[in-house]
Amino acid sequence: MKGFLLLIAFLALFTACQKNDNLPSVPKIEFLGFSKESLVQNGQDSILLRFAYQDLEGDLGYESGDNIFIYDPRTGQRLASYQFPLDPNSPQTQEGELQLIVYSACCIYQDTVPNCGPHPSVFNEDFSYELQLIDQAGQASNRLLCPPIRLLCQ
Repeated sequence: MKGFLLLIAFLALFTACQKNDNLPSVPKIEFLGFSKESLVQNGQDSILLRFAYQDLEGDLGYESGDNIFIYDPRTGQRLASYQFPLDPNSPQTQEGELQLIVYSACCIYQDTVPNCGPHPSVFNEDFSYELQLIDQAGQASNRLLCPPIRLLCQ
């Protein structure tokens, strides 16, 4: 009986420590929300961007260097980059949620008025952030186009 209980305990421990093989090998990210619906343009304002991540190997983050990237889909330019938070005392995490502080972009005008400044007739612009992360194996996640938010151009 004692051997049977020991076997049950071992099997329970073994299955609890196994990785979830149903997760994708390539990182996957999903939008969860913003902290507000509008931003003052030109880096004068910030927003909290929440997203969920999954990765079969749990090899997200580097000891040095950034691996979370925010892009402006209007121009393709990278607006910001972040380092995935690593805790050397905890095991690799296969899935979870993160929250980033992202600063506002500039309004882009189609006429001669310089971008990032106030415009006499453009009061706001709908804008989206694009997010991507890369794991330690160099595998890039899906590029996540976040829902539009309002940039206040004045």
